[in-house]
Amino acid sequence: MFEDKKIGLVEDDPQIRETVAGFVNSFGCQLVFQCDSFDSGVLKVNETKPDLALLDIRLGADKTGIMLGSYIRKHLPSAAIIFITSLTDSETLAMASINEPEGYLVKPFEAEDLRVAIQLAFLKKNPAGNASSAKSQEFFVKNGHQHEKLNANDIVFLQAEGNYVKIKLLSGKSLLIRSSLKDFTEQLPAKQFMQIHKSWVVNLSLIKSVSASQVIAVSETLPLSPAFRNELLNELGISL
Repeated sequence: MFEDKKIGLVEDDPQIRETVAGFVNSFGCQLVFQCDSFDSGVLKVNETKPDLALLDIRLGADKTGIMLGSYIRKHLPSAAIIFITSLTDSETLAMASINEPEGYLVKPFEAEDLRVAIQLAFLKKNPAGNASSAKSQEFFVKNGHQHEKLNANDIVFLQAEGNYVKIKLLSGKSLLIRSSLKDFTEQLPAKQFMQIHKSWVVNLSLIKSVSASQVIAVSETLPLSPAFRNELLNELGISL
């Protein structure tokens, strides 16, 4: 699955860092470094070249995990990024989304939440690993009297509302587009989005946890229908 991948961890809370490191080691992954600051993170990233970086957003007032994510995007674009945060306000998520991370984890979380997030991050990173596929993530939608450019990576979920589709973005903004759920979903990358209910489609890379009847994507709780449950679980490689 991802046992051969190199993972780095930057978290300034010693207790959380120890817990997350234990989770990663229990998956059989290579935890190539763990540290507590932007500066040490830069050094370790350059030294170990991780396949995935787990970054706490709040590393200090001056140099944040978001800044470290920007550094990684510039100097190690092949690496996937998962942000770890206790903050779910729209401003923080909008700032973090600039780096187009492969996932988010909201504290507190369990080992299974992390395992799913890591698996989804690698699933998301591989199809989007070149410029042409990255470009295909962008498209325009008609919003009122104007056309608005969207990036599929910024969409948390879609919800059918009559003859319209509600689009919820990472920034917290919602758009209402005149379309059927089926037609709109066909515009999106097939491996990144999945229907979980007759009225709901979710961005797989933003799923935080799954239960028998619910999916949590970022901080949004969505219904999971029995008709779609097995397909979702198979895609994520998990069982309930």
